[in-house]
Amino acid sequence: MDSAKVPEEVQNKFYEAQVDSVRSFGALVETGTAMRELLKKEFGFDETENLATRAKVSKVIVAWENARARTAKHAEIEAEAETRDVPKKGAFARFL
Repeated sequence: MDSAKVPEEVQNKFYEAQVDSVRSFGALVETGTAMRELLKKEFGFDETENLATRAKVSKVIVAWENARARTAKHAEIEAEAETRDVPKKGAFARFL
């Protein structure tokens, strides 16, 4: 979320709700629309209010899309490693 510049207070609220990994964040909802609905309900972020709120929502959407892409790529790498009988190493092993 840092790379997408999601405000710290928003990150903290996700963490307090036990969304505490890239995988759990990416799996939280299935679509961008669902994420927008979650942000409106849980954070009160109504994109129609103003540009600042729209910017916050867009930053979370960017972070969520990145999380989904990273999770999919890591799953692909893990499956390939299992197929080849290659052990997980370093940061990759900790991520999963």
